[in-house]
Amino acid sequence: MSEHAVVKVKDETGADVTPKSVEIVIGTTSHAFADVAGQGLSLDLAGLAGGEAKLVLTLPDHPALPFSLKLSGTTAKAVGFDGTSPLCCTLSKQTATDGAAGTRTLFVFAFAMTKKHTEIVLAAGWDYHGGADNTLYAKTWRDDLWAGTTYATGTKTTIGKLITPTTVVTLFDFKSGNRTRYIKGSTDWHRMDKVLQGAVATYTAGGETDAALQKRYADDSISIVHVYGYIQDLGVAAPASLLRFDIFSHAWVGGPIMINTWEGSAYSSTTSRDPSDKDGRSKDFASMARVADFKKAFGAGAVAKMWGCQATTDNRTIVRAAARAKDKAAKMKISYAGKDYDISADEIANAVRTKILPGTYMKALATAAGITMYGAPPGMGANLRAVGSRNYMYVDQSTYALEYKWYADALGLKPDVTGYFAYEP
Repeated sequence: MSEHAVVKVKDETGADVTPKSVEIVIGTTSHAFADVAGQGLSLDLAGLAGGEAKLVLTLPDHPALPFSLKLSGTTAKAVGFDGTSPLCCTLSKQTATDGAAGTRTLFVFAFAMTKKHTEIVLAAGWDYHGGADNTLYAKTWRDDLWAGTTYATGTKTTIGKLITPTTVVTLFDFKSGNRTRYIKGSTDWHRMDKVLQGAVATYTAGGETDAALQKRYADDSISIVHVYGYIQDLGVAAPASLLRFDIFSHAWVGGPIMINTWEGSAYSSTTSRDPSDKDGRSKDFASMARVADFKKAFGAGAVAKMWGCQATTDNRTIVRAAARAKDKAAKMKISYAGKDYDISADEIANAVRTKILPGTYMKALATAAGITMYGAPPGMGANLRAVGSRNYMYVDQSTYALEYKWYADALGLKPDVTGYFAYEP
């Protein structure tokens, strides 16, 4: 008796789909499926080593999709999913008899896939202060987008159920340095793959000493550039498939702080990125070589969100001063970025509108991708909230009531339910 793996794919209409390729990958060795008459795409398992493997399915208008397998046995080979089975696939064991060919055991993988690929990308910065595990906020948001409900406001709220059984959720974890892809499983999530970004994991020892900071800067480890590159590749393989891009990290007006590196002086006055810098910068999209591919990845109605702070003290100072001014045209003395100014509340409003908001990371990404990106209002910090086992970031609208009123009255800007502004392209 021989053992074969068989793959069958249907789309959401029930029509058969012909994959571009199917293979089982063990280590660096690929074993391609062949079209066998009467059996479909199949692979003889004889000779394959037991252990962990990947079933890699490539469909039209999709990126290559890996699924984690476990191969067991020696002469009587068996194959199944490693961990929870993905909801998009039913695995059955069947027996077939074909005259001279004898009896075969068939492990049939029946996939139900959508014609169009969909994906969510999440990036969790390393909390270099050591207090928070930002992957918890990313995974909570993933679970909420599957459930269609969230407790981000502190109470249960209905949101769009954005994740389906075929939606891939890709998580970049800047603490471990790994990019991990998930798809919904029959219980919990099926881990599709986990790949280290760069040559080494993020160096998390040494605190914020000069030596530790220099090592993180110099190491070939995970960078925001890896996230950009993944989105760009997605734009080529599956245009208009990215539904959301969410970043959970420390942040400032200039961008997300993924592991707290810096920009070398040779790059600070240019549009080019410092190749050793791992954090996001508002100028990234001006120098991005594949910005067209980046934009192509995002689908119609896609959004992005930076859940961290914009708690720049100077920005909060000028907003509060403008909000308290009784005469909006009268000059007042304000210190900003180490300089003193005679400026009116009306002039502050104009500066926020024409300089500060357009200079944010959110505005730059929104313009590059042609989507709306949400982020904290300039001058406001993000808080952390736990609701049972769920973990959220939000901006406390009661803490910043004066600032929110001024933004609404002076600029017509109002936050979403979690306290973040929409930055439009």
